[in-house]
Amino acid sequence: MNKKTEESRCGNGTLLQELSKKAKIQVHGLDVSENMIHIAKMRYPNMHFKVRPCYPLEWSDESIDIITVCCAFHHFDNPQGFVNECKRVLKKNGTVYIADPNFGALLRFLQINFGFPFQKVET
Repeated sequence: MNKKTEESRCGNGTLLQELSKKAKIQVHGLDVSENMIHIAKMRYPNMHFKVRPCYPLEWSDESIDIITVCCAFHHFDNPQGFVNECKRVLKKNGTVYIADPNFGALLRFLQINFGFPFQKVET
């Protein structure tokens, strides 16, 4: 089985960790949040995480098998730029998975104001 390369907006790394249990993949997690990357690195020190935006992507043409974005696409400053980058870096028959549920304004407010503080890491 060939090792696949996956790039993702990783948050705290949980999704990538779960995916790596299911398949033989080389993971590259990106997020714009330094706090989320810090958490991901602490939780999964054997995986690769960087603080980076979704556009431009640092990989060469046709070098990535799978791209995942979970609950982040609506935050992207340049969604079309990201889509263009996906087309560029994905291998032939590569796949992009985007999960961006719409929880509504009230639930988003609660998540942002009351959910994220519990995810902070004390240093």
